[in-house]
Order: sequence, then structure tokens, then C-alpha cells
Amino acid sequence: MKRLFRILVIFFLGLTLAACDIIQGIIPSTSSNIKPEYTINIDKTNLDLDINERYTLSVSFSKEIENKSITWKSSDSSIASVSNEGLVLGLKAGQTTITAEAENNQKATCLVTVYDIIQSVEINDINETIYYGDIIELQASIYPENVKDKSLTWKLEETDLATLSSNILTTIKPGKIKIYVTTCNGKTDEIELQIYTKVELTFKETETVLEVGSELKLDVNISPANIDYGTINWYSENDEIATVENGVIKGIDRGKTNIFAYITYENIKIEKSIEISVVFPDIINVNFLEDGNANYLSNGASYDTSNGYYKFTSIGNKLTTPEIETSYKNLTIELTYKVTKSGDNQEDFNFKISANYNDKSLSTIILNSSNTTFSSGDKLNTFIKDFKVWDEELLINHLTFELTQKKAGSNFWLYGIKLYYSEEKSNVLSHENVSFHFLELGNKYTGDSIYIKAGDIDILIDAGSQKSSATTITSYLNQYVTDNKLEYVIATHAHEDHIAGFVGSSSATGILKTFKVDTIIDYALKNTTSQISKDYESLRDSLIASGTKHYTAADCIQKTNGATNYFELAEGVSFTILDQIHYFEKSSDENDYSVCTLFTVGESNFLFTGDLEAGGEASLVERNNLPHCVLYKAGHHGSKTSSNDPLLSAITPEIVTVCCCAGSSEYTKDTDNMFPTQDFINRVAPYTTNVYVTTEATYTIETNNGTEYLKYNGNKSLNGNIVVSIENNEISLVCSVSNTKLKDTEWFNRKITLNGVTRSMRTWPNVESMYN
Repeated sequence: MKRLFRILVIFFLGLTLAACDIIQGIIPSTSSNIKPEYTINIDKTNLDLDINERYTLSVSFSKEIENKSITWKSSDSSIASVSNEGLVLGLKAGQTTITAEAENNQKATCLVTVYDIIQSVEINDINETIYYGDIIELQASIYPENVKDKSLTWKLEETDLATLSSNILTTIKPGKIKIYVTTCNGKTDEIELQIYTKVELTFKETETVLEVGSELKLDVNISPANIDYGTINWYSENDEIATVENGVIKGIDRGKTNIFAYITYENIKIEKSIEISVVFPDIINVNFLEDGNANYLSNGASYDTSNGYYKFTSIGNKLTTPEIETSYKNLTIELTYKVTKSGDNQEDFNFKISANYNDKSLSTIILNSSNTTFSSGDKLNTFIKDFKVWDEELLINHLTFELTQKKAGSNFWLYGIKLYYSEEKSNVLSHENVSFHFLELGNKYTGDSIYIKAGDIDILIDAGSQKSSATTITSYLNQYVTDNKLEYVIATHAHEDHIAGFVGSSSATGILKTFKVDTIIDYALKNTTSQISKDYESLRDSLIASGTKHYTAADCIQKTNGATNYFELAEGVSFTILDQIHYFEKSSDENDYSVCTLFTVGESNFLFTGDLEAGGEASLVERNNLPHCVLYKAGHHGSKTSSNDPLLSAITPEIVTVCCCAGSSEYTKDTDNMFPTQDFINRVAPYTTNVYVTTEATYTIETNNGTEYLKYNGNKSLNGNIVVSIENNEISLVCSVSNTKLKDTEWFNRKITLNGVTRSMRTWPNVESMYN
């Protein structure tokens, strides 16, 4: 029995082992999936081919195996194909990946780049005249550009005239040469070059100075001297400074210009220039450093006897010349000076030079940090300015120099004075010379302040935008107001951005406290009870008590209280207070009370309407026979509610100025309605493209209730201070920063993206403007 049991156990064990072998044969081993038995590699991982070029890729195995069959595939067979044997054929320019796959699913890749075949080559033009002795790097362009081999072979035939090393040409002597270039696949080009004789013109002098009215003969050397160059030709860059004829220059007016001499040799123009400085003859020439001249009357200005200069250290320092014996009216002054500062103080100063006849002031020139460029520290500066005298019957016989403003810690040092005369032109200022100045206000807020200079008459319309603007306005006026007096002040309406500068603050003295005022004209009605309007009216009333005349716009229209609506400034120069309904009827909008003024200079008209809105503009057109206007100050800073079609069609303006901080969100978050508005631009465009804006905003993009908007955080100049002048019936416009028209400025065309929409800040409509 035991034996039978052993036999059965052995039998069942055999069956079990057999079953395990069968199962193991059916189920593959997982160890081969974890690590392949072998890997493959392609002989190239990167392959460059030209179109139609072939290359056979080969595969290597990490171990010796029996089955070495490979499947080949191209990721883009339109760029390069691959055969079953690994033969790759370039078909068109581009890149594709060739993949080799072995029987055990192992893969290897090769990046194939296919290049264009060179179709042509072209030697680049040489845009300069070639002289013997020149060394020139030759260049050629291959077409198409995406080729594999860009190597070039250069060849020159006339080796006696030049040498050629690779693409470097060295010329030896005059003559014609021919150069060839060949690509790797035999494409060629050629170019013919002319090598010229090197001719040079030189002046004996490097710089020449002559006086107005004097003449000087220039000498020119020409080398080589033995060439036949014909005649020497001459011209002046500026005939108003100096003229030239046959090498003889004549000084016409003070300034600098270049005199040019040129010849034509071998059909080439050969030219040379020399800078000419024309000066006026001296009347006074005092260089304190050399002369030690202390013979000036001094009131506070300290003279240094050892170093020979005057030092102005505090406001009110004054220096007066002894009597000047001269019979000349047309004078120019030149100062040599320096400005120093201590600590972090800026070198802000105001230095006034007055030309007098005895005690009568004939002219004043202001030298300060806003009207001239200078270096601070020990470097000496030069300031040159013409005196334009008010009274042509009197001669200048005294000069007064006075420091009227300075920063704490800074000093003004006067090192020398020169006074010149010119008999060529009159510097007497005509009362027909009138200028209109649209001021930047020194901060990021929108506001109006317009200064008008008519001979010796000074007029200020408004003084916005903040109390602090008083400092900026005063500094600007000091350049032009010679007697510290404004003949006329016009306050258009009671909003802060038009009157705050009249009031000022403890740190910025108001305009009405700084300057004497002969006459004030302001609004007849108002709604506001703001403190700024109360402060303005209090200051105004104190001036009236001291003798200043005061009229409201209604007084002017009705000719009451001694007023008139017409003010003649000089022959042919006047201004008129225009009639409009809201001098007499209440309005819910403070802007409607604006005083409107028309200036007339000869045949030219200039219109100022404050912040007048649509209803007021309609009455302005209805109640006045408005003329064509050369200049229009855009109403209400270029808002959508002003500068409406009835007014614009009546005045057809040629120049439009806008006093605002362009793109400011001071009054609205609506981008289109930020000054100057798109509506304003659309309405003014049919009349003129000559639109100029003082200031622009800097901004960030903010979000309010999920909506993006522009929020401004500062300001910078756009056109800057805008000055429109009329002299001898000629109109000119000069801006302190740029004369670029609004439609062409970077601000106008700037791309902004708000709430997923990209657009230009403003768009100029597709219309033909009356004035371009």
C-alpha cells in the first residue's frame, strides 16, 4: 500500500511540473519588456542635404543578432524621402526627421535639413567713389539665401591696377577693372569698377572769424597740383550770415555758417567746407579775469580783486555800467558767466540785463535756466542776445545786471561782458510783432494759461491749473515781462483750472501778488462757491482798491462802468470781448460763463473761448460776425461738448492749440472722452491738421469692477510750450519740445489694449483738411 502511495505522489508531481512548463511556454516572460535585448543607432543624428542630393543612412546594433531588418520612415516625405535601404533623398527646403525602427521596436532618429540649390549670385553695388589706395571689402548676395554652401571664389583680371585677396580689393592706380565671383555650383557674376585719381581740397585756415561788413579772401590748396580741374566753385550755407564770391567772403550778420569750395574732376564733385564765425565789432569788451575791471557801480554784487569777477550771491544783487558813449541803437550783448550750486540745490536763477537811457528802461533780457542751455560748476558759459529797444529815438547808454531769483546755496558769477553793434538791420521791436504763448503748467493736471506779448504790452488769459502752477507761470512770464506789469488780465470763468495760479499758495506766490495789473476783465456770472473762486475775487478786489481797473464781460458788452468791448493795443493790433448769452443768463454749467476774446493783428484773427460749451458757442456765432481765424484755442481743452460745428464752420481755423494733459483720466475713465476727445478730433479734422497739444499723461492700466481703464500717474511734454507769432504779417509756430502735429505724435498713434481690445489712442478721420 505504501508503495502504491509513493507511485501516485511521483505521478502527480510529474503532472504539476509538466503543467508549469506548458504555462511558462504560453505566457511570455516580462523581464524582456523591462530591458530590451539590444539597441540601435543611426550613423548620423543630423544630416544636411541639397535638393536632389542623396545619402544612405546605416544602422548599427548594440549586440550581434540574427534578424537585422529595419523599417524606415520620414516625418515629412515632401521634404525628404527614405527608402527601405535607408537611402535619403532631399526634395525641397525644410526639415524632417528620419526614423529607423528595429524588429524589437527599438528606434533611432536623424534630423535632416534640406537646403535650396543656388540659382544665382550678384555682386553688391559699391556706393562710394573708389580712389587708388583704397581698400574695399567686396560683398555678394546668393539667391536663394537658404543654401548649404555659401563659399565664393573671387577673381580679378587687371592685377596691375589692383590686388584681390579673397574678397579684399586693394587699388593701386587709376583705371578700369573687372571682378568676377563664382559660387560652389558654378553660378557667376561680374562687376566693372572705375578707380579714380584721389583729389583733395584743403583750406589753409581751420576756422575763420570776421566782423559784420568786413571781407576776407580764402585760400584753397588742391592736390595733386598737376591735374586740370577747371574752376573752383563757391557757395555759402547761409547767405544771411555770410556771402562768398570767387573765394571772397563777406560778413552779413552775427552767427556761424559753412563756406563750401568744390571742383568737378573726372565727373566727380570734390568738396570741402570751412566754418565761418561772423561777429559784430566791439563797443564794450571787458574780460574781468584779464582786466581786473572793478569800475562798475555795485549794489550787493561782490567783486573779487584777486581773481577778477563779480559774484552775485543773493536776490537783488545789482551791477551798473558807467555811461556808454555810442551812437548805435542795434546792440547785442554777450556774457561770460558760470553758475554753481551747493548740496542738492538746483541751479535755478533769474539774471536780468537791462538796457537803459539814463533812468529809462529801453529793453530787458532775461537769462535763466529755462531759456538757455548751460553747464553748472566751474565751466564758463556764454550767453548772446539781441537788445530790442522800445523807443527808437533814444540810445542805450547804461546797462544794469541784476540777480532777481535764485535757489538757496547757488551763486551766479559774471566773468566778462561784450557789447556789439550792427548797422545791417534794425532791432527796434515793431508793435505789429505779436506772439501767443500756450503754457505748460508744471503738473499733471489740465488747465489754461495763455500769455500774449504785443510790443511792450503783456496780457494773461487765465492762470490754471493748480495753485502750484503760479511758480511755473511766473518763471515763464519773467522771460518776457520787462517791467513787472501785466497790462491786461482776463479770467474766463471761476473754475480752479483757470484761476488757481492767480491765487497761488504759501510756497507758490500767486500771479496777482507777483505782478502789477492795470486792467482785469472777468466773468459776469458764476454758480460755484468754491474757496478758490472766493480767494481769487478777494485778491482781485484788493487790486481794484489799489487802482486796478476791473470790468466784467457784461460791462464790456453793455459799455457800463467805464468799460468798452474794444481795446486797441497799437496800430493794427487790438482785442475785442465778444458777446455771448451767458454773460446775462444763468446756466447750470460753469463753463458757459466763459469770457470770449478775439485778437486781431493786421488781417489775422485769433480766437479764445475759455471752456464755452455748445449752447454758448451757438449764441457766440449768432451774436457776432465771426471772421476766419488763423488761430483757435480749442474750447474746454478739446472736450466732446465744445468746438462744435457751427463755431468751426464760422471761423474755419488754420491752427488749433489744445491746453490739456492728453490722455488724462482726471475727469473721466472713458478713453474716448479723455482730452482731447475723439469727437473733437473728428470735428476739427475737416478744417486743419495743424493741431498741437501742450502735455500728455503717463498712465497705467487699472481695473474697476472688472473693467480695465487708463489711470494716469504723471505727465510729460507733448508739444510743450506752444508759441504762435505774427511778424510782418508772417505766421510762425514754435514749440519748446516738438513741432510735431497731434495726428503724427507717438501718443496719438500709441496702441493700447483694454478689456481684450487693441486700438490706437486716437484715430484721424479719413477726410481732406482745408489747411494742411
